[in-house]
Amino acid sequence: MMRIRPTLARSLFALAAIVAMTAGAGAQPAPGPRHESADAAVRALVTRFGAQLQNVSLLAPDVPQELDTTYGSLVDPSLLAAWKKDVQSAPGRLTSSPWPDHIEIHRVRRTATGYSVTASVVYMTSNEVEHGGDAGTDAVVITVRRIGGRWLIASYTLAKKKD
Repeated sequence: MMRIRPTLARSLFALAAIVAMTAGAGAQPAPGPRHESADAAVRALVTRFGAQLQNVSLLAPDVPQELDTTYGSLVDPSLLAAWKKDVQSAPGRLTSSPWPDHIEIHRVRRTATGYSVTASVVYMTSNEVEHGGDAGTDAVVITVRRIGGRWLIASYTLAKKKD
């Protein structure tokens, strides 16, 4: 009986090891849910950013402060610094009407360094608010990267003017 037990124990151990290796091979997390979660975070970031566009008056005397206050938690600090240096390159409101109302996301694509978001800035006037529609759009491409553990807008490029 003593000989059977060690042999049985070794066999069971070997069987358990094979089962564990086989189960482990197929148990790796699928890339889909993690990327879906990141996609959702990127979409939420761009949507929050778009909702803030009307709050930055590019003609105000304190534009650099407005940029910090409004975009500081959404944008890469180096992009924010570039906008403060050249405020006319920053997104925001140039006139009282039309104003940038929101960003409409068309496509979110994962890249080697983050995400590329193709979208439109949608402009409104009080007429469109009352009767529907929009006062025009601008196509934009927004790059989003993970910086310091957070998703931040790393670039914002006006693609082409649309009406």
